[in-house]
Amino acid sequence: MKCPACRETDLRERTVERHDIRVDTCPRCKGIWFDKEELESLLRVGAKELRVPSGAERAGRLCPRCSEALLGFTYPQTYVQVEMCKTCGGLWLDAGELAEIKTVREHLRLEGKLDPYAPVQGLKGALLRFIDAALGSLT
Repeated sequence: MKCPACRETDLRERTVERHDIRVDTCPRCKGIWFDKEELESLLRVGAKELRVPSGAERAGRLCPRCSEALLGFTYPQTYVQVEMCKTCGGLWLDAGELAEIKTVREHLRLEGKLDPYAPVQGLKGALLRFIDAALGSLT
């Protein structure tokens, strides 16, 4: 598989022994490719059921797994811009983004403000937010 950022560099498989998962890393730019749900198993504070949100835009990079366009969005409860493949569910993180996601979300966890699930998108998400706002106004 080719690195989505460098485009010419082959990704190398690396085992994260403590979590017993394999990720693909770029030896040149230090980016990391996570197949679907690998990030969730690596980070105890990772957003569960992460999906490409509606309104995500093409990131200008291709998925190393299936060659579809990666879509960019902000990782839940952070300012980190990540790229995800809507087809296979893989996630690309540039160098340093994994550490930033972990730090921010761990801090939120310690403060009791961590939302473990990624926001629900589309009509269902809008309905859930409406219900939450309505319930909030009643209390």
